[in-house]
Amino acid sequence: MFHNLSPFVQSLLKPLAYWIARRTSANTVTYTGLATLPATLILMALGFKVWALSTYLFSSLFCDVLDGPVARAREKLKFHDDKVWGGFVDAMKDKICQCSVIFTLVIMLPIQSTIEHIIFYILSATLIIYEIIVGAIRIHTYVEEKKNRKPTTKTPSKTNSTEDGKDKTGWQVAGISFAMLAIMSTTPQGHWGLYVADILLIISFYYGILSLAEKLRQTGTLTR
Repeated sequence: MFHNLSPFVQSLLKPLAYWIARRTSANTVTYTGLATLPATLILMALGFKVWALSTYLFSSLFCDVLDGPVARAREKLKFHDDKVWGGFVDAMKDKICQCSVIFTLVIMLPIQSTIEHIIFYILSATLIIYEIIVGAIRIHTYVEEKKNRKPTTKTPSKTNSTEDGKDKTGWQVAGISFAMLAIMSTTPQGHWGLYVADILLIISFYYGILSLAEKLRQTGTLTR
């Protein structure tokens, strides 16, 4: 779903991408998204849910969508950036941001035995473990690819996201956004947002498993 929307969204961002590409690399966009993370966590702790959600979406959605068009624009403008490092640092930024925000939400969530709370606890722990496992695979892939890849090769980097990985990230960002609004809500209706978050995170985990299987095939660990 989300990967199908990506070309349309990226076409809208093309003018901005070229403007940025003439001045700096796509990695700068990624670093900017990562630098926004502390602000998100601080705003969450202070209870400013709208600002916290805005900085989270800027980091995890806007920067994540923008860095791809910037990287392609840089290539067309004949800049020679390190694609392997770009794909690696983009993926690791996503994992650091998602795990940090999920962990903070778990700490902020009042301890209750309601079904939506229990499911959120389980999903949060599962997703953090998943991201750690995938992060370890990414690090191994990056090291091996840097060791074996020729500087002039045109083949796509194995550190790049798969279509299922993009869908996983999209559903995950949506789920975390609803969880953030629900957990930081001061109204009795806030728990309904947690139900929505649970459903979206379950969908995210499904695409995450598909993405992990594809990554394992790419590295030769898993065969069809």
